[in-house]
Amino acid sequence: MSTPLWHHFPVLTVSQTYEAIVNGTVEAVLQAHNSLAPGRLSLGNATVEDASINRSPSSYLANPEEERLLYSGDLDNTMSLLKFEHSSGQPMGFLSFFAVHGTSIYEVRFSNKFVDQDH
Repeated sequence: MSTPLWHHFPVLTVSQTYEAIVNGTVEAVLQAHNSLAPGRLSLGNATVEDASINRSPSSYLANPEEERLLYSGDLDNTMSLLKFEHSSGQPMGFLSFFAVHGTSIYEVRFSNKFVDQDH
């Protein structure tokens, strides 16, 4: 069994943050387990424009042209949403996936106010 990365760099680990993440995850799993019920999952995708930037367009252009032609651009603008719904129709939760690199937050020419390091 491998050792988690943060064990090698303890000075970079903020114990309060680490504990909050671990405790919150454990609590969420326990709540989910204790409230098991019949339900439905649904998956949706949408294109989100102007929410991020490519941190290195020149690196992307170094990819072979035949590979670049497989994509519509140098960013993955797809947001996926997994919806958890009780059999009664009541929403139980959502899980979203959207790739945003941290440099999107600090880019001077980037004016999007919806992306934050807390998301």
